[in-house]
Amino acid sequence: MKVDIHQISDSGLSIDYEVRENVSSSYLAKDDEVSARLAGMVSPDSSAGYVFSGNLEINCILVCDKCLNEAAYSSYSDISEKFSKDVSEGRWSINGDELDFTEVIRANICALLPMKILCTDNCQGLCPMCGKNLNEEQCECEKPIDPRFAHLSSFFKEEV
Repeated sequence: MKVDIHQISDSGLSIDYEVRENVSSSYLAKDDEVSARLAGMVSPDSSAGYVFSGNLEINCILVCDKCLNEAAYSSYSDISEKFSKDVSEGRWSINGDELDFTEVIRANICALLPMKILCTDNCQGLCPMCGKNLNEEQCECEKPIDPRFAHLSSFFKEEV
């Protein structure tokens, strides 16, 4: 998304933009696509630059870390970004007569993606022995005992 700086008046320019953005992430389930909506105001800044203040909302399908099922994910964040011709004064540079929001959107999408994804708060995951999804069915596998603690099991055996 690009904004012509000549469209920005002294009082600012309102933006409401929806996009499907490709973001490289191992979390995304389908086609690395995230639906994003950027809304807010671009205003002239006193340092010959521009400031965007608004919010970003994202929606996507992620892969659960425990059971590998798809999980719908939505997030919302207020953002403020500064554009400047002098890179040392702003995070984003002005390209000619345009403000390019593509990388702003991608960077903020990456910041909104969670570190750990769960399809539900009580996801039981996959059985480490047979691979069955424990949310859908129970298995009869005997859970392995960690060999480092195997000798401690004798403390818990009940004598008759």
